[in-house]
Amino acid sequence: MKRLKKQWPYLEDVPFDSFVNAQPLILIGVDNQLLSLGRKIRQGHWNDPVATKTWLGWVISGNVPKSLRVDNVYAFHVCEVGNEDDLVKLIKTSFSTESFGVRIVEEQCRSKEDQRAMI
Repeated sequence: MKRLKKQWPYLEDVPFDSFVNAQPLILIGVDNQLLSLGRKIRQGHWNDPVATKTWLGWVISGNVPKSLRVDNVYAFHVCEVGNEDDLVKLIKTSFSTESFGVRIVEEQCRSKEDQRAMI
C-alpha cells in the first residue's frame, strides 16, 4: 500500500491497509448491498487507480502496474446440507391453511331454531 501511495500522490491521505492475512469479521449478503456503494471517490488520471470510500471503509481498484501488484486470489464456497426431512416438513407447513390463520371449526354454527330442534 505504501508503494501505491508513493506512485499516486492523490492517494496519500486515503486511510487503507492491506488485507493480507486478515480475518473476516462479517459476511455481507445481497440484502446489504448499500454497504459497498461509493460515498467518496479519489481519482487521478484516466487509467490510474481509483480509491472509493464505502460505508465499510476505503477500497482501491483499477489498473496497477505489475511491479506494484500483489496477485493473490482467494475464493470461498460454503455449502451447508441439512436434513431434507426438516425442509420438506417446513414446506408442507408453509402451504397448510392453518399456518396463515385459517382454522377448521369442529362445531357447525346453527341458528337458535336449529339448536332447539336438535334437543
